[in-house]
Amino acid sequence: ARAYSALTRHLSQNISQSQFVNALGPGRGYCARGGLLNFTYTPIGECRVMKSVEDFAQQGGRVAVLLTDIGNDIMYGVPEQSLIECLDSLIEKSLGWNAEIFLTSIHVDVSRDMGKTTFNLLKAVFYPKSTVTFYQADSAVKKVNLYLQEKSQQNEKVHLISGMGTYCGLDKIHYSLLKSHLAWSCVANEMLLKLDVATTG
Repeated sequence: ARAYSALTRHLSQNISQSQFVNALGPGRGYCARGGLLNFTYTPIGECRVMKSVEDFAQQGGRVAVLLTDIGNDIMYGVPEQSLIECLDSLIEKSLGWNAEIFLTSIHVDVSRDMGKTTFNLLKAVFYPKSTVTFYQADSAVKKVNLYLQEKSQQNEKVHLISGMGTYCGLDKIHYSLLKSHLAWSCVANEMLLKLDVATTG
């Protein structure tokens, strides 16, 4: 959400007459209702953004889809298979629009990047009602990331942007304030490269 205006401005400078639709919201889920504090949001898979893009595609517009910030659903207790099925449905729907689809994997490796104490502290701050355990989260992240990797290998229009962990901050789950511009520049440039657009930097 912090990067959205800069990211869309950069993309629009390189692709004329661009239109952007988004499903923003801190803590938003893809298949579970979620949010932060007293604010909650409709799951991305059920919100109006998909209908807006479908209408645009049916009018002959070229579509690029970015599925990013995947992982909130895991902490809301959504089984990894349900999350994978939700993501797969969104990807398949996007492929039906002949879209170029860009995915960012979940950049935190729970067992490698944080101990149980850190995990429980972050869970208490960002997901206070969550009952998900350290080991459940670790297993789910690995399975979802494996799905994203396999999906990108199966279809040339699905592009996985990996290595985003190098931009994470001290809490390991968000991008560092000092590196987030680099993270989103990486995403933007990967999108422009696959769309055969030369970046202006």
